[in-house]
Amino acid sequence: MFSSDGRWLIVGGADGMARFWALLPESLIELACRTAGRNFTPEEWQQYFPTDKHSPTCSDADFSTYRVVVSQHLLDIGTQLAYASHKVDEATAKYKEAKKLNPELTFDPETEAKRVAAQPLIEEGRSLAQAGKVDEAIDKFKAALRLNPTLEIDPITEAKQVAVMGLIGRGQNLLQSGDVTGTLAALSQTQTLSPTLMLTTALTANEWNNLCWAGSTRGLAAQVLSACEKAVVLTPKDGGIRDSRGLARALTGNIQGAKEDFEFAVELAKQTNDRKEFIQQRQAWIDALNAGKKPTDIFDAKTLKELKNQ
Repeated sequence: MFSSDGRWLIVGGADGMARFWALLPESLIELACRTAGRNFTPEEWQQYFPTDKHSPTCSDADFSTYRVVVSQHLLDIGTQLAYASHKVDEATAKYKEAKKLNPELTFDPETEAKRVAAQPLIEEGRSLAQAGKVDEAIDKFKAALRLNPTLEIDPITEAKQVAVMGLIGRGQNLLQSGDVTGTLAALSQTQTLSPTLMLTTALTANEWNNLCWAGSTRGLAAQVLSACEKAVVLTPKDGGIRDSRGLARALTGNIQGAKEDFEFAVELAKQTNDRKEFIQQRQAWIDALNAGKKPTDIFDAKTLKELKNQ
């Protein structure tokens, strides 16, 4: 059927959809101009209209939509070339074509191509740093800076900082799996990479405490004592944290410090009055230490094994 104004032919399809077909010559010309995006060339005009004088068929207004769409397509191609393939020269050429079609684009094609090409280098550098490949990461960051000097990064500092965060994350995962030695090794590497790092705040108080307790009950009290201290620094009035440090102190020969921590933990537990077994056990440790009993006798292998799961 035809529309009431005669401009459209309306056809029903087998899929139940109605389709509109333009009928007026001016509508068809406008559609053709927007689709082609250009006028006839002199050769094409001579081929199709040999008896007529060559003249523009399409106005600039007909090209506006075409130019914007094609310009965006060229931008997308340029971005793909710069980002995925690092082909800066080819990307620059595509951006220049896009600017010719769309004068509203104000960026410099070469600068934009280099900026886009620098982004994956930064991402690759961070992945390498997280994997512990610091030197390779530095090279990637330097390459990114050469492409985009406006990047506010120092390659060496950036690589080390990302590597440190990767090591801290690795240490946390190792701790959750009970690998105390691996956790300590990862945290030690962070200090090698960044001696000025405030390691105390790298983990939470509970994470330091877990490391303290896990190490102390596995015969690694001396190695985890610094972790115990960091937990106390972060949460000095937590009875459980003080109790963990007390165990590490006892096992490393600091008897007075161990008694002070156990006494602190017992007093807090008494205030809640719901940890009778805990209180009795810690009080027995205090009494034994006061009696001069050796920590290795108090915390023998059987006791440490039982304490692992507390």
